[in-house]
Amino acid sequence: MANNKDQTVTLTPKENTAGAEGKISIFIESGKVDPPSGLRVEPDASVLSWTAPADVDNETAYQVTYMSATDPHIQPVAGLRADIPANLKEKTYSVVVRTIRNDNFSDAPTPPLTITRTRGTPPMDVVATGLDQPTYLAVDNDGWIYTVCGGKVVRVRTDGNGEPQLVAADLVEPRGVAVSNDGWVYIASYADKRVVRVRTDNNGESPPQTVATGLVGPLGVAVSNDGWVYIASYAGKRVVRVRTDNNGESPPQTVATGLVDPDGVAVSNDGWVYIASHTGHQEVVRVRTDNNGESPPQTVATGLVSPGGVAVGNDGWVYIAGDGKVVRVRTDGNGESPPQTVATGLSLTTYITVSNYGLIYKPHEGNVVTLGWEEARA
Repeated sequence: MANNKDQTVTLTPKENTAGAEGKISIFIESGKVDPPSGLRVEPDASVLSWTAPADVDNETAYQVTYMSATDPHIQPVAGLRADIPANLKEKTYSVVVRTIRNDNFSDAPTPPLTITRTRGTPPMDVVATGLDQPTYLAVDNDGWIYTVCGGKVVRVRTDGNGEPQLVAADLVEPRGVAVSNDGWVYIASYADKRVVRVRTDNNGESPPQTVATGLVGPLGVAVSNDGWVYIASYAGKRVVRVRTDNNGESPPQTVATGLVDPDGVAVSNDGWVYIASHTGHQEVVRVRTDNNGESPPQTVATGLVSPGGVAVGNDGWVYIAGDGKVVRVRTDGNGESPPQTVATGLSLTTYITVSNYGLIYKPHEGNVVTLGWEEARA
């Protein structure tokens, strides 16, 4: 419709204040701006670019629209390139670009381009910098990532905005961290042999509350939606659980025993606990959340190298970090199919978390990063 001519509509009012017949002419301009073309993702995996229409001038600008089921974004751009926003929450978006000139939009945008989070070698999007060697981490539904840095826990925004905020300080060798939907952060205190919790907005002001004591080498922690905290006891070779409001009063319940060097732990919404064996069998196994140590773990993935971090996505995949890469297997895998590579070239830290939107967050060279973008493949 870019070749439509101006339309003139003439209206004749019944009367006017001058007492004489008058005419009002309204000009409706349609299709005066052509759309851009050639929308694509640049090789650095973090920038979109496109080709300008033929009739550009100094007043020409563009509007990029990122469409998804729950997280649409509009991005005004002056030139022919746009940094893909860091605060996109979902894994896949349909993107279009329109031309803007003199407050007119092109009638049509570019053909839609579907982009998805990178699967393969980084580049990555850096979410937070200047942290003190972040290790274990967790992400909530409100746009915060919680990570252990030195002897404290801090949180940063998933969109990279703002400075890190202190959550809990003066911890004794903190390890695993998990966050619940009701606003609590759970932290494994390795040397203290316990798990504690603080409010997500604590700012380091209130001392942690004890949740579980008498643990042997607690590392990974995970919180289920039905009010249980699952704890990997590295030296105890088992996984146990306590109620989120336990206050250290009741002893932990055994979930799985006979494990070899359990480290990362994750719990799925359909009642499974996934456990990474870091140095022993170098595998990921699973048990039912109410197993009570009765049934032996089921193998999910084998042939891994130093798997430490494990996370369960809402997409039916288990994500595993170790040996400088991230791999994934199906949640119902039995160890027969080889893991699929998600990202390589990462630092050797073995920690990982996955948001409900399917975005992977990981420490990398002292930063917290998420993976970049690529054009979706059929």
